[in-house]
Amino acid sequence: SMSSALVWGLINKNNSFKRTYKKQGVHFSAEPGNLANKHSFKYSTLANKAVIGIEATKGGAQLTLKTAAAKKSPAKGLYKANLTKGVRTNAKTIKALTNQYRPDLTAAALGRYTVLRKAAVAAKK
Repeated sequence: SMSSALVWGLINKNNSFKRTYKKQGVHFSAEPGNLANKHSFKYSTLANKAVIGIEATKGGAQLTLKTAAAKKSPAKGLYKANLTKGVRTNAKTIKALTNQYRPDLTAAALGRYTVLRKAAVAAKK
């Protein structure tokens, strides 16, 4: 398999998930699982082998990790943890899973969860 840096070099400029806003000069990404929606190597789910994603669900949120089995069978290569408990318990779960998997994305994962939680609470009102 190719290195992450080589994959990023190939997909950096031409990528169907890249969104460019020329007036502001900002690059965003619509990749599924991209925590910050930024077009950068750190947050890219296409280029990195270790991927963390947080998505909204009906009962709360879901944390997804790409495991080592993703090379052979991509459908089985995802570990999914439902975040349906309280805010503090979910924050501890996110910290525990991200610290051992990708410590550089812990703050981004907590920020994404906070935004999704606030949106869910606002939608209920």
